[in-house]
Amino acid sequence: MKKKLLLLILSVLALAALSGCNARDSVEDGCFKYGHVRFPESYFADCYYWDGNADTMEIFIPDEYNGVKIKQVGGYFGKGAPAPFTVILPENLSVQGDDTFTTEDERLVTDTDYITYSFTIHIGKNVKEFYGMSDSYYGTGLDSDEDIVYKIEYNYVIDGENPYLQLVDGEVVSTK
Repeated sequence: MKKKLLLLILSVLALAALSGCNARDSVEDGCFKYGHVRFPESYFADCYYWDGNADTMEIFIPDEYNGVKIKQVGGYFGKGAPAPFTVILPENLSVQGDDTFTTEDERLVTDTDYITYSFTIHIGKNVKEFYGMSDSYYGTGLDSDEDIVYKIEYNYVIDGENPYLQLVDGEVVSTK
């Protein structure tokens, strides 16, 4: 009888996992957008909505949301590749569509003036997985109806109590 009950429980768990019971939903709270993983229950920090204020360029990802641990920075909203943690610029600095490009892109010439936005992202003690932007990137936008080129830089700080991640040459890597 115990074997049948155990088999039934395992079957229900397997069916729940295959049926999308572990689907990830998004939740917005304040400046953050989180992905919710239902089984096992946890959250990942998906993005941060920057208000354009220089005082809010230091971002502290909380250890928990609604009493549930945040175990990832960036993550999956379904099948496929993970979405990296990003900073979303205010509307007056961004334009519609994908207007980001790397230093190798021909649209950026060496004598172009650009504004640098440098963000420091503090990663909490519970984060086990990191999918984030490690390289800086460039984009175009509008500032007071003027075209601008901007550069986004990410700098990371990992909580001293985090046993899962470390910084190596400015890159976040797993310790395991």
